[in-house]
Amino acid sequence: MKTCYNDRYIKIRQKRSNVIMKKIILALLVVIMAMAPVMAGESWVGVDLDVPIGIIPKDNVTVTTTSLDATVRGAFYFDRAETMGVGVSVGFGSMLSQSYEGHSMEMPSNFTLSPAVTFQYRLELNDDMDLRFGLGMAYDHMFFTDSTDAGSYSTGSIQIAAEASFVYSFDQIGIVAGVDIGVPVYTFGLATAFGRTESTPTEQYGVNITPRVGVSYAF
Repeated sequence: MKTCYNDRYIKIRQKRSNVIMKKIILALLVVIMAMAPVMAGESWVGVDLDVPIGIIPKDNVTVTTTSLDATVRGAFYFDRAETMGVGVSVGFGSMLSQSYEGHSMEMPSNFTLSPAVTFQYRLELNDDMDLRFGLGMAYDHMFFTDSTDAGSYSTGSIQIAAEASFVYSFDQIGIVAGVDIGVPVYTFGLATAFGRTESTPTEQYGVNITPRVGVSYAF
């Protein structure tokens, strides 16, 4: 009976987490759509395929992680020269593997959610090509989806976020290749069991390097 109760409670917590993630994604998309009409300059939205690579010093070894994400992002330029603006993005995906010194580590099932807000600067190279740079803050949260009697667990980190992109445009459609860099400044673990939730700092710092390719649409 106790096990059945625990399983039911964990499923309820997972459903609540999914609802929260959907609300965050919807809120960011609403922000993108709402801000576009009031900006004086050009705006764009796009989608990327990302491969985040984490390099984390831990217990005298270096842990390397590899993930696969998709990111929806947009930027709004507010100056007449259309060079400075604000960028908003939300990525979602999964960490695929982790290893240290060539040894693979067990990777439980997981889901990641990564919203970010950045100040944007665009450098136009010519009529078809430009460079885009961003600097701001990001939040990364990983939900472990394996159900256990012990409860649920997730990890989060607040990061300084930097990004650089090269864009080749065909009229309003742009082909994008770029890299994001995230440096965690605060990391924590969040455990929930038997109706209690506890947050604990984990102090797992390092750097996340994310090469990406995608498309964007200017309007």
